[in-house]
Amino acid sequence: MRSMPSADDLFALADALELEACSDRLIALESLEGPESMKRSGRYRKLEAAIAENGDLRAALLQETDAEAARQWARHLEVQGPDIDVYHTLAVAYRERAFRRTADTGPAEAELEAATALWFLLLASPAFWERQGDLDDEARVRASLARELLEIHAREGARALAAGDHLVARLHVHCLATCRSGSDAVEALLQRQGLPYDYAVDRERADEIAEIAAGLLDDWCADAVQTAERMTTDAERVGRLPAGLTADYAAGIDHLKPFLSLGVPFKRALRTSLEWYNLWSVFLWNDRAETRAGEVVNQARPCAEELAAICEKGESLKIENQALSIHYYHRAVMLGREFDAERELAAALEWNPSNVQASEALAEIRPR
Repeated sequence: MRSMPSADDLFALADALELEACSDRLIALESLEGPESMKRSGRYRKLEAAIAENGDLRAALLQETDAEAARQWARHLEVQGPDIDVYHTLAVAYRERAFRRTADTGPAEAELEAATALWFLLLASPAFWERQGDLDDEARVRASLARELLEIHAREGARALAAGDHLVARLHVHCLATCRSGSDAVEALLQRQGLPYDYAVDRERADEIAEIAAGLLDDWCADAVQTAERMTTDAERVGRLPAGLTADYAAGIDHLKPFLSLGVPFKRALRTSLEWYNLWSVFLWNDRAETRAGEVVNQARPCAEELAAICEKGESLKIENQALSIHYYHRAVMLGREFDAERELAAALEWNPSNVQASEALAEIRPR
C-alpha cells in the first residue's frame, strides 16, 4: 500500500506550485497578459529562488497587481544586486514566449524586445561566458543567437510595414536601431522597462552584435529602395507619363514614404528620394510647369532636412551632399519670393562649393 504524502511534502508541493505561478506572473508582466500553461518542473528555478526570498514581491505577484509587482521587482533588483542567472532565466523565458507567440501569429513585440535586449547584454557580458566554460566557438555561438532574434525583427517589421501596420513596424525597426547603437542604448531600453542591467559589458562583443543589427537594417533599406527603383522604371507606369519624363519618380517616392516614416533615418533611402524630387522638379520647370515644380520642391523639404541632419558639410563629393546642394538651389529658384534666395543659395554652396549654378545665381543677387 502506497504511503500518503506527509504534511511537509504537501506544503513543499504547494510552495513549489505557488513559486511557479509567481514566476509565470513575473515573466508575463511586460505584456500584462496571463501566461500560457507550461508543463515543467523547476523550469525557472533561479527566478523562483529570487521570489522566495522576497515576501513583498511574492505577495504582489500572487495578488496580480501589476504596478505593485513591477515596483517590488525593481526594488528587489536594486537591493539584492544583479544576478546573471536571473537575467539568463528571464532572457530564455522571453525568447521562448516570443517564439511561441510568433508561431501562433499573435502579437509578440513586447516579449521579443525584452528577449532581444536581454540576450544582447548577456552575450556581450564576460560574466555570462564565464558560466559557459571554455568555448572554442564563442563568437559563432554569440553571432548565431543574436542573429536569430534580430532577424525576426527585420522579417516581422517588413511584413508589418507591407500590411500597413506602421505601429508594429516602428517597434521592430526601433529595436534594431537601438541594438545598432550599442550596449548603452540597449541598457537604457531595459532601464525604461524597469529592468536595470548592472553587469559589465565587453565593448568588442557588443560591437559584434551591433554590426549584425546594422547589417539587417541596411538590407531592409536596400530592399525598400530596390523595390522603389523598379517601380520608377516599370514600363506600364512610364508609358502613362507625360512625354519626356522617363521615370515615375512619384511612384518611387510614395513607396519609400512609409518606410521613412518609421522614425529611423536611412541615408540611402532619403538620398534616393531627394534625388527623385530634384529630377522631377527639373523636368516640371523645363516643361514650363513652374507652379507644380515649386510644389514638388516644397514637398521635398522634410526629406532634405532629415537627410541634412545625418550628413556632414565639407564632404561635397558625396552623392547625398550634392543632392542637398541641388535641392537648396531649387528652393532659391523655384519657390518664389516667400523664400530668402540668398540664404538658400548660400546653403547650396555649403553643401557643395562646386555647384556652379548656385555660385552664378548668388553672384547675380549680391551687391557688387
